[in-house]
Amino acid sequence: MNTDSWTTGSMHFQLLKDGQIELALCNDGQSDTSISLSTGEWANVVATVDTSERIVKVYVNGASEIQIPLSKGNPVRLDKIHLGSWAANSRFLNGDMADVRIYDRVLSPQEIDYLAEGKSPMGGLTASWNFENIREGVVSDVSGSNHNLVITSP
Repeated sequence: MNTDSWTTGSMHFQLLKDGQIELALCNDGQSDTSISLSTGEWANVVATVDTSERIVKVYVNGASEIQIPLSKGNPVRLDKIHLGSWAANSRFLNGDMADVRIYDRVLSPQEIDYLAEGKSPMGGLTASWNFENIREGVVSDVSGSNHNLVITSP
């Protein structure tokens, strides 16, 4: 998940070719995490950004994997989001996504367990794409917030 710009609060959350996860927040630093995902296997990856506590937590399959301190705690900006590519024209994901969600609050560890089990936490859902309703290259936002995605491919 990347934004077009690199201004205060922009977030880039990427899965690199070697399976490593990279997370960067503009004006709060960058962290190449030590999390490595296996190829050929589904994984539930969740990142929470708590600007008041100045911490990012990354979970894989419901388990807390890493905590990254934030130096400034800038609010995250998610305008013009790209999923599966960089700025819609390069660094395309070589894999599949089944369910992408954005919440307007920090999820608790119990709620992250629910997600790993395929359940949905209550409240705060801002955008959700399950990639089941794709028409003419557009993925519908099933949260009802109308944050539809345009699919780009190489």
